[in-house]
Amino acid sequence: IANADLIKVGAKLAIPTVDTAKRHIVVAGDTLAKIAKANGCTVADLVSANAIENADLIKVGQLIVFP
Repeated sequence: IANADLIKVGAKLAIPTVDTAKRHIVVAGDTLAKIAKANGCTVADLVSANAIENADLIKVGQLIVFP
């Protein structure tokens, strides 16, 4: 969309969704390494998919989505 304030009638929009089967809510004791290993991906994959600035700092209740 060139102008977010101007959408034409009949325009098709793609609405992104999160597959609820591919997410994890951080609980006490979780690390990205544990989460990655349990779900068959790498820490780097999780950092990238979740725009995590510090791989050593995740918070209880934080939503982690899988690539």
